[in-house]
Amino acid sequence: MTLTQLAKLAHVSVSTASKAFSMSPEVNEETRKIIFDIAKQHDCFKKYYNANYPKLVIAIICPDMTSSSGLVKNLQTRLSEYNCEICATASAFSIERERELIEYYENYVKVDGIILLSPHSVPPADIEAHVAVIDPYDESVLDCEDVIVAMRSVDNACEEAIDHFISRGITDIAFIGDSRSSSKLELFKKFITEKLGSVDRDKISISDDMTPKGGYEAINSFLDRGYVPRAIISAHFNCTIGASKAVFQHGLKIPEDVAMISFGNSGTMEFISPSLTGVDSYDYECCIRVADSLINKINGQEYENRIFFKSNIEYRRSSEIYG
Repeated sequence: MTLTQLAKLAHVSVSTASKAFSMSPEVNEETRKIIFDIAKQHDCFKKYYNANYPKLVIAIICPDMTSSSGLVKNLQTRLSEYNCEICATASAFSIERERELIEYYENYVKVDGIILLSPHSVPPADIEAHVAVIDPYDESVLDCEDVIVAMRSVDNACEEAIDHFISRGITDIAFIGDSRSSSKLELFKKFITEKLGSVDRDKISISDDMTPKGGYEAINSFLDRGYVPRAIISAHFNCTIGASKAVFQHGLKIPEDVAMISFGNSGTMEFISPSLTGVDSYDYECCIRVADSLINKINGQEYENRIFFKSNIEYRRSSEIYG
């Protein structure tokens, strides 16, 4: 609805309608209430309300603040450009907690929008807040027409990473990660089985720690028993950093002795020695498009309802194979 149409329904001038939304003292409260009520009835109140406050309030619910910190930061940065207040909370990978937080922000805080990062459940069908979802575990959320869904596939990148090593004669490929990287581990096992016939469980090391210490411990479980994998696929950047330290402490070199490809593509990976090959999941681009779409939806403007990314590998020194 245009401001002209809104003003006509309220039987006021366009100028009066505009002043009402900017909280001008020139418009009395009775007239302002009439204009606001009509705007709310036609779902365009947020579109025209341009006073300094209240701001739009957006809740971000993620499974874990550590693993989701990059996405949360990018979303906060973009949403702040729209003068939004952001609440960020972790569900601790609990479906029950995730649902409790959605209900809390919907019914108590009454946020304008909710962004769910890697949710394990589908948002309630009767939710009034505008909802966006990034990388849902339950793909049936794609059937929720009113929910903005962004999905970033790493399947092709995982297969490409394995092919990169196999095509260079390397079949001794190990996986390191943590207890929360099960989806990447399943992809690794799937493609290893397809290409090499079977998965050697002794070439998989999982730590409970998501910090670099976890990667350090994961690869040490190989090295301390004398097994030196020729190539490693790591679940994330923190894991790779810890693994690199363990490799060097054992007197080995990357990539001459142990080649590495890591999920994640932090900007610092290019400047580490040796530079690290990473799977780019387009965190920044995804957050920009999701934030823009959510704000546009709230404001009654056109928006992207489905956003898809296909991950890409940024090859650097750590994955080079010689001989």
